[in-house]
Amino acid sequence: MSRFRLFNFIRPGKMLHGIRERGLAGAVTHGVRRAGAFSNRALVGPYLLRINPMGYVCNHACPMCWLQHLKPAELKEEKKRDRREGMRLDEYVRLLDAMPLGFEEVNIVGGGEPLIHPDIVGIMREVKRRGKRGFLITNGTLLKEDIARDMVEMGWDVTRASVHAADEETHNQIHGVKAKFETLRRNLQNFVRLRREAGARRQCQLLILNVLQRENIGRIDRLFAFAEDVGADRIVFEKVIPYHDEMILGAAELRRAVEQLTQCAGRSSVPCNLDEIVPQLRVEQARAENGRPWTPARHCSVGFDQAFITADGEVRPCCFSDEPMGNLREQSFGEIWKDKAYKDFRDRLINGRFADYCIINHCTMKGVLHH
Repeated sequence: MSRFRLFNFIRPGKMLHGIRERGLAGAVTHGVRRAGAFSNRALVGPYLLRINPMGYVCNHACPMCWLQHLKPAELKEEKKRDRREGMRLDEYVRLLDAMPLGFEEVNIVGGGEPLIHPDIVGIMREVKRRGKRGFLITNGTLLKEDIARDMVEMGWDVTRASVHAADEETHNQIHGVKAKFETLRRNLQNFVRLRREAGARRQCQLLILNVLQRENIGRIDRLFAFAEDVGADRIVFEKVIPYHDEMILGAAELRRAVEQLTQCAGRSSVPCNLDEIVPQLRVEQARAENGRPWTPARHCSVGFDQAFITADGEVRPCCFSDEPMGNLREQSFGEIWKDKAYKDFRDRLINGRFADYCIINHCTMKGVLHH
């Protein structure tokens, strides 16, 4: 791989897009980050910080989720440890205060369900108090009116609700719970109502995430209808990560998904990532038809543009990684970011030497640097 590809943003169209997306100062910082990647030096901090307040505790039990592929005794013990050793609000405050130059966005993700964390609203307020962009990933069933009101008042930027089916029977099957679908619908409708009353639609975006899998491909039309009903701004489709062979979609299923997506998106008033997901599905379809194995990208830049923080304070390069770079209870983030473990990791990935977990999870992420 030629590292000069890291500089493909030095084109008028790319530069203008970067300035519109990040502002002039952000675009300059982005260029510095790429320059550092060229020489394997972290000249600035990550653009994106992904925090995982609840690593294992969740009110859903989705069969497709990696948590459900752990041994029951192991999952039970990890849930106990989650509640016992998880980071507190004051620890998140110290983390945010110590972030190096270049840090702009926080993704609050799971693992488990982030809204279960007792200090979740406080964590979100600390993100917005520093003027950072906030992105929450939730299953939506705990997005009660008081939390939604707090989020609208603080100007939380993006909430992405995981809705993998838009009828109660299939929702219960895919999410592994019962009697939660109408709660989800009501929560999202209330969120949209509250932001409308506050005049905050531009500040408080609502996205619907749908992971395409065997059980929901034939019901994509219902998902678009659901998104219109609750007032969502956009639908994001992703293909399921196959943790075992039974989850792998065949060529016929992938072809049907493409057909359904194309037809439904053309009729819906809610936009979706059609231009992104359809090419991915067609590539997977061709692989399935030809029997070709999945192959990773030629390089990855996550070690320069983002970091993942586990519930107990471990710093990892990404959510798939099982390689701790350090722990926030022993070192500051800045010390970990500059340490040898991170440097060695960056050197491997920028040169296309991938870890086993990259291959196992079929990761297609190349990092923010390549957008």
